[in-house]
Amino acid sequence: MSVYHYILAWSENKPLYLRDSLRRILNASIDNDDINELTLLVKKEHGDDTVNIQPIFYDQTHIPTSIQTNNDYPKLLGLKNPKNISALHSEADLKFSEDGLTVIYGNNGSGKSSYSRIFKKLCWSRAPNIELKTNIFRSDQTQQQVEIKIGFEGQNIDWIWNQSNESHSLLKSIFVFDSECSEVYINKDNPAEYKPVGIDLLESLIDVFNQIQSKLKLEISQYNVVKPALPDSPVNVPISSWYSQIENIDNKQLNDSIQFNQRDIDRKSFLESILDSPNPSRDIQDLRITKSNLQSYFQKVSEIESYFSTQAIVNIRDFKQSFDSTKQAYEIARNELNDLNTFQSFGTSPWRILWSSAQDFAHSSNMSDGQTFPSNESLDKCVLCQQDLDEEAKRRMLQFKQFVLNDISSQHNELNRIYDNK
Repeated sequence: MSVYHYILAWSENKPLYLRDSLRRILNASIDNDDINELTLLVKKEHGDDTVNIQPIFYDQTHIPTSIQTNNDYPKLLGLKNPKNISALHSEADLKFSEDGLTVIYGNNGSGKSSYSRIFKKLCWSRAPNIELKTNIFRSDQTQQQVEIKIGFEGQNIDWIWNQSNESHSLLKSIFVFDSECSEVYINKDNPAEYKPVGIDLLESLIDVFNQIQSKLKLEISQYNVVKPALPDSPVNVPISSWYSQIENIDNKQLNDSIQFNQRDIDRKSFLESILDSPNPSRDIQDLRITKSNLQSYFQKVSEIESYFSTQAIVNIRDFKQSFDSTKQAYEIARNELNDLNTFQSFGTSPWRILWSSAQDFAHSSNMSDGQTFPSNESLDKCVLCQQDLDEEAKRRMLQFKQFVLNDISSQHNELNRIYDNK
């Protein structure tokens, strides 16, 4: 059994893409289309249901049949009646000698290249997928066909090939040496070492696998995207901190964080209304004014609220108690002057202003000693009406002075001022 048969037996339980790769390597050189299709087969075998390509497995028909029985090898004895193949005559009959070498020659256009293309397609060659051209000089749509005679074990086998059939297994043991074969020996690295026929199939398979791997890595890299960078504006907001640690967040936390809740819906509607506004700049200005007003209202409400705090209430109670006590003492002092027959507004703030003005006038007009009022001339003559003061008037002036200088009176006046301010 040849190496090809061992590889065939080994591959029977292998993945689909591997078995198809072996077939492609044996039938022709691998190109980009092959790599793309084999990559799709890899995806299909791993669950991609969108791939519609069906693999074609490497089997007995794809390998050269090296048969030897009693030193007898298959021989190509003839080829005749080619139908719709290039410009070959449909009744042509090309024969080969059973022994020795057969030389076929002819002028240009006699069909030598067309015959060789038939051999390359049906026998073992480096171009098994070569295309047999039809006769361009005729509009013949008949199926391509040719009759082959094979000699094996003393018998002649007549076999007919048409374009819908595979080649005969005996023909696969007949090798075609052409310019493509010579290219390998002459221009490519060909170390002088023994390798069983068929080992190169596995070497080519490794290269195909490497190409498939490279293609898959390239596709995978497109999904391993770099996390987009945020613009500078939201760097200091909470979402920016969350986004910077997103790699360390588990799936549950991530799902909870990205849920679009009612608050987000309201925010989205608000932003959309701004974008739909005919004059966003004016809307922004109005919103800023509204914000400023709300902040002012909040500040005023906070101030009012502070008046009702526990400490404020305690302070008011203390002030009320102090005011009542001082007022009571003030009334006692004021009643002592009742015999002076004073006006009803005596002792009030306007009266005190009048007293203070008279005092200032006396000091500035040298009608007093500059420190005490009344004194000197201001005690003899009224600084307001400029009338002489009798003894009773002088007594009244001195009692007024005592009243003004009284500490209870000052405290009562100060508490009245605080009360008016509150």
